[in-house]
Amino acid sequence: MWNYNISLINAFKEQNKSKTKKPITITIDPDLIQVVNEIKNEYKNLKSRSSTIAFIIKSFYEISKLEKLKVETVKYYKSLTEKEIKEDKEWAEFSTKQAGKVWGQNEWKKFSWTKKNLFG
Repeated sequence: MWNYNISLINAFKEQNKSKTKKPITITIDPDLIQVVNEIKNEYKNLKSRSSTIAFIIKSFYEISKLEKLKVETVKYYKSLTEKEIKEDKEWAEFSTKQAGKVWGQNEWKKFSWTKKNLFG
């Protein structure tokens, strides 16, 4: 159901150890309480409903930041002129060749960082 890397949970746990928590009261649908319980039970590092809800909010926030970055990146690439696209492609080809020399061609071929692959 939730495919979060356990290191994200550990990082979240460590990050929030020293922070003073502020109590709040929320009213949520019983189905959502069940979801919180399922997530808490799935990830043993989440010790309470409070830590689980905080983790969900933090995760949502991080995902929304990534979505905004994706939108801005797409906007940037769509704004490029033909000359800029050509220059960008040349730099991408050059850097790909250099990375292949550094990390080995077979390993580097696993990654495909082209505009087409990133933005469909």
